[in-house]
Amino acid sequence: MTPIRPPRIERGQTLGIVAPAGPIQLDKFQHGLAQLGDAFRVRVAPSILAPRQDGIPSYLAADDDTRVAELEAMLRDRDVRAILLARAGYGIMRILPRLDPELLRRDPKPIIGFSDATALLSWAYAAGVRGVHGPMVVQMGVLEPREIAYLIEMISDARVPG
Repeated sequence: MTPIRPPRIERGQTLGIVAPAGPIQLDKFQHGLAQLGDAFRVRVAPSILAPRQDGIPSYLAADDDTRVAELEAMLRDRDVRAILLARAGYGIMRILPRLDPELLRRDPKPIIGFSDATALLSWAYAAGVRGVHGPMVVQMGVLEPREIAYLIEMISDARVPG
C-alpha cells in the first residue's frame, strides 16, 4: 500500500495541538504558538494547560488514557486538519498500541513532529497516511521566522512536493 498524502491545510483552518508524551514548559509552548501567528486557528488538547494530575510520572503530560483520548479526539474532529505535537518524549511508545489507525484513515490529516514523535509518524505511515517530520510547538520559539514560514508553506502549499 502506498501511503496517501493528506490534503493540504489551508490558512485559517484548524491545527490540533496534542501532547502524547511529555509535559510542556508553558513559556516555551506559548512562545511557540505565537510563532504560528494568524496562519491557522489552534485547538489545544485540554491536558496541555491543565494542572498536573497526582501520581503521573514527571516525564508524562497526562495519564495514558487521557493522552489516547485527546489524540483520538483530534483525529475524529473534522475541523482539525493537521495535528501538531506540543512536544515528544518516551510516553508516545506507551500509547501507540491503543490508538485506532482507522480514525486516521477515515479522515487523513498530517501529524507533525520529530525525535520520539517519529514513532507516531511511523504509526501514521503504517496506517497509510504520510506525516511531516517537522518542528513541535515547544521548539518553534527558537526557530528563525523563515523556518516557521517553511513549515507553514510545507503543510499548506499544494506546490510543495511530498
